[in-house]
Amino acid sequence: MASAIANSHPRNLVACAAHLVTYMRRLPGLPAHKALRYGVSFDRKLFDRYGLFDEQMATGEDTEFLERLPKAVVPLWEPAVLTVHRNETRLIRVIVDQYLRGYRYGTYLKSVGHRKPLRIFKGVFRDRRNVGKFAKEGLAEEDRCFAMLSLPIVWAALFAKSLGAAVGVTHGDRTGTRP
Repeated sequence: MASAIANSHPRNLVACAAHLVTYMRRLPGLPAHKALRYGVSFDRKLFDRYGLFDEQMATGEDTEFLERLPKAVVPLWEPAVLTVHRNETRLIRVIVDQYLRGYRYGTYLKSVGHRKPLRIFKGVFRDRRNVGKFAKEGLAEEDRCFAMLSLPIVWAALFAKSLGAAVGVTHGDRTGTRP
């Protein structure tokens, strides 16, 4: 089963923004067809049958493993299973974290052959259109207000993430392996 993520500081605007930017597709109220399937505990038999995580990948090894699985064993979305994530409450740390996440993503994209930084920047920044929709649909009413108030911070964090992705695809490690 894949779990939803709850915000550790739902009444802090910076933490709300950090939560939305990082986990907008794992909010507890999202329907299964919109949710990303992470936070999964795998049965050891799956690793025996389909192989382990690729330890050479700097990022995305869980995504790569999930893509190897046949549809019959893809994890179920169970939003009642909640993982509380401790979100950052300081703006500069959220911006830096999102830049670094973007950089790692760009480096990964470069390792699999993507080479267009402007297209990648636009692709990551496009999430700014969806985050409000996911927040409205995926959060309980008592959390939705703070989440919506945090949207300007979300957009700044998405800009930083997009910039990091563009820099990562341009200047990142070509191999995509761990240092």
